[in-house]
Amino acid sequence: MSALALLARNRFRQWVRNPLLGDGTLAGQIVISAIVVLAVTLFLLAPLFALGWTLPVLLETLYPDTPPQQALSRLLLPGFVAAFPVRVLFHAGSRGTLQPYRILPLSRRPLAAADVTLHFASTHTLAALAFLAPAWWQVIRPATSPTESVLWLLAALALVGVWTLAALFLHASLGRRSRWFWGAVVGSLAVGAADVWTEVSLVSAVSGPALQRPWIGLFLFGGTAAILARRVIDARVDALRHSPASATSRMPSWLEAIAHRLSRYGDTGRYAALELRRAFRQRRLRGLLIMGILMGPYVGVIDQMGSGSGDSFLWVLWGMGGGIVLIYAPFVIAAEHAHLDGIITAPANPESMMRGKIVFYQIGVLVCALLNAPMLAFLSADTVWFALAALPLVLGVMAPMMPWVGAGTPVPMDPGRSVFSFSVNTSLHTLPLIIPFIGIGVVAIVFDATGQAFWLLALAAPGLAGLAAFRFWARTAARRLHRRRHRLVRDLRTKDPL
Repeated sequence: MSALALLARNRFRQWVRNPLLGDGTLAGQIVISAIVVLAVTLFLLAPLFALGWTLPVLLETLYPDTPPQQALSRLLLPGFVAAFPVRVLFHAGSRGTLQPYRILPLSRRPLAAADVTLHFASTHTLAALAFLAPAWWQVIRPATSPTESVLWLLAALALVGVWTLAALFLHASLGRRSRWFWGAVVGSLAVGAADVWTEVSLVSAVSGPALQRPWIGLFLFGGTAAILARRVIDARVDALRHSPASATSRMPSWLEAIAHRLSRYGDTGRYAALELRRAFRQRRLRGLLIMGILMGPYVGVIDQMGSGSGDSFLWVLWGMGGGIVLIYAPFVIAAEHAHLDGIITAPANPESMMRGKIVFYQIGVLVCALLNAPMLAFLSADTVWFALAALPLVLGVMAPMMPWVGAGTPVPMDPGRSVFSFSVNTSLHTLPLIIPFIGIGVVAIVFDATGQAFWLLALAAPGLAGLAAFRFWARTAARRLHRRRHRLVRDLRTKDPL
């Protein structure tokens, strides 16, 4: 059996046994996966296909003096560059570690090449093809000769390959050669700054000539894809030959002083200090916290670019600590899989441990809100009042729910890997955290339409009640952890770490 067939078979079996989808049976996997496929088709693939099919009319409206095929050629590479951050952030990880295959009589390079090949079977590739196929059929095929149209399509497919392989290369570089990652980040920022300051789109200047003469684009993008594929495969082979990177690092002295001060406040303070030390010493958890904090400014900037004002209630969902809750919550218990046996059997009060976790998450939400507070100066008074009303809900309801949700996520997490290298799976266990988000969105719509202060009180009241019920949250999470302890230990021992 070839390495590609072996990996494909094992990935299918891993999908069947994935506890995050369905109830662990093949029927449950098929039902949940069918729902996911339907949602992706309706909300992602169908709009992209419609955009590609109506592209001639859109290009003629936006660029009346430019032929549609030339406009598409100039815009294609900038479009992939703009979508590249999404490709990196929502990258599907390694889809399973290759370390168990080291003992098999298989050559490492074909195994690494098969792993890279399977990464092309992703939602990102389907989204790119859903747009490229109708765009090529409607814009390029009628305006060029058959040979040129086929070469243009091959060049565009090579660009999709560069798009995917560049994301894999950045993930591999972030894991073992971080200077390549930061070099790519600095280079991208430099190109963007040059485009703004010189008012000359360097990316469009490369995209237009390369695709208007498709043999040049095929040579350029195909050669780049070949180089990136070689580097990514070499990184995979290197990872198979060497042990994984260290999972821990030193914590700054000022954070250690804060943790020492927290540990003075009884059992709850000691567990909160332990959470602080673990979050900042482990690479994955540290990255999750930083990502949760930075989601507020990121959403605010993107909304300002789209609407021109940045005055949106969407920012409130992330700027007031919602990013930390959604991103960090599923890994509250999963990050402790290496010593979960000791946590469960330790002669300590599990309620105190959960209280410490809740205090740490509430402090994290407050820090996130304080760091994002300067953005309130650029928002309207209604948005500021809405943000202040939403903060108690995040502190009193969503943050205390994190340990309860984490106790129901039976997949271990490798704390030594990059924050970008795990798969964002659809999990029914995280649905309770989505409900408060939906409630905030509904109240935002009603308050924006009516302007009545009653809705702000209705939003803040559950949060204040949740703050008063602090012990209830801790007791509920401790009971759920105790009730599911055997299943958690079994699953965290047998599943591959994310």
